[in-house]
Amino acid sequence: MAPTPKRSFLPLLLLFLLSLSALFLFSLYHSSARPLHSSPSFLTQRPCNPTSQTTNDNKIFTLVIKVLAFDRLSSLSRCLRSLSGADYGGDRVNLHVYIDHLKNLGNGSVNLDEKLNESRRILDFVDGFSWKFGKKMVHYRTGNVGLQAQWLEAWWPSSDDEFAFVVEDDLEVSPLYYKFLRGLIENYYYNASNFSPWIYGASLQRPSFSHERALSVSHRDAGVNYGKTAGPDSYLLDKNSLDFDLLEMQPLSKLKWYDFCFRRVLPDRVVRSINELGSVLHSLQKLETVILVSVHKVPQTVTRNLLCHFERQNIQNYILVGSESNFLLDFARQGHPVIDTDQFLDNMQARKFKKSSIELIKDILVKAYVVKKTLELGYNIGVMDGNTLPVSGDLFLESIDPSYDFYFGNTFKVLLVKSSSSAKKIWVEDFIYKVAVMVESSKSNGGGNFVYIVAKLLEQMGVKNKGIDEMSFDLSIDASNRNQTSLADGKKMVFWSYEMGTDLIRKRLEELGMWVVDGDSSCTAVVCHQS
Repeated sequence: MAPTPKRSFLPLLLLFLLSLSALFLFSLYHSSARPLHSSPSFLTQRPCNPTSQTTNDNKIFTLVIKVLAFDRLSSLSRCLRSLSGADYGGDRVNLHVYIDHLKNLGNGSVNLDEKLNESRRILDFVDGFSWKFGKKMVHYRTGNVGLQAQWLEAWWPSSDDEFAFVVEDDLEVSPLYYKFLRGLIENYYYNASNFSPWIYGASLQRPSFSHERALSVSHRDAGVNYGKTAGPDSYLLDKNSLDFDLLEMQPLSKLKWYDFCFRRVLPDRVVRSINELGSVLHSLQKLETVILVSVHKVPQTVTRNLLCHFERQNIQNYILVGSESNFLLDFARQGHPVIDTDQFLDNMQARKFKKSSIELIKDILVKAYVVKKTLELGYNIGVMDGNTLPVSGDLFLESIDPSYDFYFGNTFKVLLVKSSSSAKKIWVEDFIYKVAVMVESSKSNGGGNFVYIVAKLLEQMGVKNKGIDEMSFDLSIDASNRNQTSLADGKKMVFWSYEMGTDLIRKRLEELGMWVVDGDSSCTAVVCHQS
């Protein structure tokens, strides 16, 4: 077998449904994967355990179970007993139990003695609990830290061949769970032909609570988890109810990917030719309008903020365009469709214009070809640059006059083209050639803006178009408007100049409540929308 590829930690979770068909949960923003309270069981790479197991191809790994507990003795006892009742096939597995301290109730609280007694009962039970599969360690906190800190501090990786199974105390596992997790390690980590560096863990939690068979079930308190009823969310699989091969796992290439909201994600959609564009446009358009966003000259953090806004506003029908870079390809890996301007133009045949090395010109020409292809497929298209930010998700959907095919922002920030027979007749190869000629002639005088070029060309051709009312449509956050700290009613977009520094952009957007990424450029919140 070929050497195992170098492992790396990247934000991707491996999920398994009730039927045990495989899903992949893909994090949409760099370094934004965090443990979810709705996912109480989580297999994650690298435990701290000196004992080890050997896979079928003699790969050695170690595994430790991390149980996160608080103040529920009955739940904890059920969880630990189910773990001890599992089949470990002779493997040595250590158990670490982390018990959070009770919350500070104050010396005068009538519930203090009751809470302290409950804590003592939990400690006595865990201390006396027999674990025959390896070493047992109990960590009792001296102060309350909450569930998030319990997750983050329970375990730290120390090698590429260590794994941890993290369990919240309301979980009950099937006797078969370890056999399945071991199969995951062998099939999706140590099998070089089936390995992906984007996977860093697996979860036994399902995306729905439909009371089907599963390798783990959660016993929820009433009123917790989006109003779901109390009790187990599924039925545990055991040897008697197992009517399929638990270890028959699909190749990684055949598995589907999903985000934190369990929406289907299509990773690695990188358009490098006009022929590849059609299938990507079909996959992303949702409302008959495709939004083309140029990230040319846009700082990475600002681009991530834009995508976090798209997520909040449930904008899914967009495609990014920019020069090839690790940054752009990372977006594609996360499920954002992208167009590589360099490869796209290199693969265009019989171009009537000479090859250019100027990024702005390449950006404009690619936009022109994407508009042409989009119209041919019957979709409307909106074009915007990354130095703009939509206020709402209906940026290109309202106030459309059916008597016009072309809409422009008067300061040339946005363009909307309707897919009509007349627009298709105008936006042909010869029109793109004229765009290229005008780009070449205007680059010296600073007029090299796509929307500006198209507007001037249509004006010369006598094609009527409709201007967007700038006063009610957008807001500039440049230095000249530094006293503007709120959005007026009806504003659809904010924008700024490319010369504006990232720190100032962030400051102004924070004042407007529109900076929604944190210090590591992850979205400050995951927002799920009803499908």
